[in-house]
Amino acid sequence: AVARPAVGPPAPERAPVIVELQRATGRITGRVIDESGAPKPGAEILVVGVAVLVPSGAIPVVAVVAGVGQMMAKVLLYGLARWAPSRLPERAKSKLQRASDRVRERGGATGSVILASAAVGWPPFYGVSLVAGALRVSLGAFVILGLLGRTVRFGALAWAARTVGSEAAQHLSLGWTEWFLPGLGG
Repeated sequence: AVARPAVGPPAPERAPVIVELQRATGRITGRVIDESGAPKPGAEILVVGVAVLVPSGAIPVVAVVAGVGQMMAKVLLYGLARWAPSRLPERAKSKLQRASDRVRERGGATGSVILASAAVGWPPFYGVSLVAGALRVSLGAFVILGLLGRTVRFGALAWAARTVGSEAAQHLSLGWTEWFLPGLGG
């Protein structure tokens, strides 16, 4: 292979932390989007894993990226229930109708339910996304409340993982004798 001469000044070398953060962000985006269409804990586990590996200043980025990834798929669920409910399986239609009726009986509070579900996972946000679409909740309100709740959820998980992970790493660096027998280790 013939070496080509460099044209212009060399590209600035990125700090290894930034490169790793970009890689982690790409992985988390793909993984969260893949898994957000089904009620699995995969996104939470991934956020915890990434949070332990990235610098603490990157925790907000991890939370927002995970929240956006989740909301991309939840908007698809919302849209299915709102604009194409005939495409849902019969069993899903009947469950969706019962849930929608319950929300209507209680006089609304859909915004609070969306936010709470997105933040704490109960009721499951998968189902809440479908009910919000069936009830014709404003798409803008659904996206804003859902993104806020998901970002808070993932931010709290990432912060907790980072805090616990840092303490565990600190203890592991002491060595086994210092860990089990404080004061006797070398």
